[in-house]
Amino acid sequence: MELNVILIMVIAILGYPIGRILAKISPEEMPTGKKYFHLIKSFMLAFILFFFLYYYQINIYLIVICSVIIFLLNLYVRINSLIFYPFFIVGLYLVQNNMFSLATISSLIFLFGLPAGSLGLKIKNKRK
Repeated sequence: MELNVILIMVIAILGYPIGRILAKISPEEMPTGKKYFHLIKSFMLAFILFFFLYYYQINIYLIVICSVIIFLLNLYVRINSLIFYPFFIVGLYLVQNNMFSLATISSLIFLFGLPAGSLGLKIKNKRK
C-alpha cells in the first residue's frame, strides 16, 4: 500500500476527532444543531454506501434501495458511529486502486465524521 493511500485513510478518519473538537469549541450551538447533525450523518452514510456499491457496478436500483434503507435505519435507530469506522477502512482498502473512488469515499467519510464526532461528545450545560 502506498504512502498517499495511507495518508488519505488517516485524513478520512480525522473527521471524527475534528467533530469532537468543534463540539467542545462551540457547545452553545449543539442543542440547536443536534437534529441537523443526525440528518447529515445519515445522508453521508447513505452516500458512502452508494458510492462504494457503485464502484462494484451493482444494479443502480439495488444501490438506491440499499442506500435509502441505510439512511432511514441510521436516522431512526441511534447507533454509535464508531462502529462504522472499521468497515470504512476495509472499504477504502478495497477501492484503493481507483483514485477517484478513493477520493470520493474518503471525503464522504471525513464529512460523516464531523457530525458524528459532534454528536458523540456529551456537552455539560453550565447554568449560571
